[in-house]
Amino acid sequence: MPRFRLIASVALAATLAGCTALLPSETPSPAASVAPSPEPTVAQPTPAVSSSPSPALVSAPPTATPTATPIPQPTATASPTQIVPTPAPTPVTGSLDLSWLPAAPRRTSTLDWQSVDVTGLDAGVVSGVVQFGGVLVMTGAIGNGDYEVMIPMAWTSTNGRDWVAAEVNVSADVLDDTVGAAMGQAVAAGPGLVSAGDQFVVVSTDGRHWDAIQDDDLTGWSMGSLVVVNGIILSSGIKFGPTDEYGLFRSRNGEQWDPLAGNTVQHIAKGLMNLTAIDGAFVAFVAANEDPFGANAIEEWRSTDGTNWTHVSDVPNSSETEGIAIVQGRDKFIAVSGHGLFAGYDREMAIAWKSVDGFNWTQTPDAPFDPFALLGVGAGFIGVGGHYPKGGTGIEYDDSVTGDSWISTSGDNWPKIRQPGDGREIDVLMPLGGYIAGYGLDYNRSPSAAMWIAPAPTF
Repeated sequence: MPRFRLIASVALAATLAGCTALLPSETPSPAASVAPSPEPTVAQPTPAVSSSPSPALVSAPPTATPTATPIPQPTATASPTQIVPTPAPTPVTGSLDLSWLPAAPRRTSTLDWQSVDVTGLDAGVVSGVVQFGGVLVMTGAIGNGDYEVMIPMAWTSTNGRDWVAAEVNVSADVLDDTVGAAMGQAVAAGPGLVSAGDQFVVVSTDGRHWDAIQDDDLTGWSMGSLVVVNGIILSSGIKFGPTDEYGLFRSRNGEQWDPLAGNTVQHIAKGLMNLTAIDGAFVAFVAANEDPFGANAIEEWRSTDGTNWTHVSDVPNSSETEGIAIVQGRDKFIAVSGHGLFAGYDREMAIAWKSVDGFNWTQTPDAPFDPFALLGVGAGFIGVGGHYPKGGTGIEYDDSVTGDSWISTSGDNWPKIRQPGDGREIDVLMPLGGYIAGYGLDYNRSPSAAMWIAPAPTF
């Protein structure tokens, strides 16, 4: 299936979940028998539909507050509702067993990916991995890389290497719909964990057993990234038809959802390129022309309740962009966008920005092209992605990918590392002990689900 992995899928992740996307903030892993290294920061992904492997990224809440002057905009017609934050779910007790990891070097300034033999993992799509107490929960789908067959699935692991398939109960209608039927990045909310995809939302108390919810307000809607602020879950959605419909939905528990109304809500939902959380508020990056696959400019909107939004800033020099990926490091944010050839452009383009507060952006001199995932590591950043043979058409096929990586000490420059190599892609990044773990696909083997580790760089 052709796709532009920077950002067509990131833009689609804003409206459809199955990713990237992207990685909620991880609970710090228990110490393993490895040498200490800086604790990486993980960006919270906007899971994608892989039609969906989710490269979409969502940042973890920073400490800074927005300094931009609000620009008056139309407000939503719905009146604000007082929402009492729900208690945080209780994670699975215990800790991860990382004793199998070799001792990591104390200092390294590069990435050196090493393949790890995984067991029990038959994923054809890897949307995301989240740590929930003493267990890692991976979401995605069983199926091939071209998405001809996709069955939503989750897996759990107590060590990051050996996995057990979860029980996922969804309706037969979802199983019959093979487009976008992957489970998106899970978030800790509601009864424990919540995940969404193409016309379904599933919940779990432990990551091992998942049940689809029944909510008439979601009938026919393909749900996008799930973002949690103060116990409130917000998601975007799209209902395909003769005239496509776009919407935002809010939930306190992951099981009952309220559709949100208003002109501003509709503008945000239709043009949504990334939904994230910054400084205890929902933040939406929106195509000004409501075309997330060909934005003429990117607007940034902020809301504390998902209903009432304020236009706080605009991303400079952001025309001709498809989606936007956001990651938080120790002292700054990085945003990456661009476009490929498949959307009809005559050249590829990558562009990045940095910000100390997530609201005021400055363009950087260099950018990684089409990252599948980004991760903050200390004061620096790493990214993973891939390139494809173009053949003059810009059409890209998964099994022809050559996996690339980038490492940046400040977010300004992004030298490329030609790993993990031909026919391999890393879709999800997370810290694991003194290492960075990458989960994705290796099309040189069957099943293609794969894992790599690299000592965490020191910045």
